[in-house]
Amino acid sequence: MGFPAAATALARTWRQLYPSPTDGTLPHELLATWRRCVPLVVDAITATRFTGLGGKSLREVIFFEPRHQQMIEEAGERLARGTDPGVVPERFLIGAVRSAIDRKLASPEKLMRNFYVELSRR
Repeated sequence: MGFPAAATALARTWRQLYPSPTDGTLPHELLATWRRCVPLVVDAITATRFTGLGGKSLREVIFFEPRHQQMIEEAGERLARGTDPGVVPERFLIGAVRSAIDRKLASPEKLMRNFYVELSRR
């Protein structure tokens, strides 16, 4: 998917999530300044290098690739069985539970319990 197609898809999703932004679901200040704010946020995420991130941009530090999705799905299967999910970054554990719930691999209660057991070991 090219950039214009991705932008169009994102805009469509945004409108589904926030069909009437003026009804109070978004701060007035954001709505009033979005044409100026959006490019600044995109620049901050993709291009601005931060000392606190070792001179890297946020995009270089936090990224998501197909291998991460595979890791999430495998960790979800392990959490559903009640086994150690392996070396999985904490940020992926919530996705692992969601994946397991979506695939009906275990009850939400069991997954929640196994999630917290794993999180407490870290």
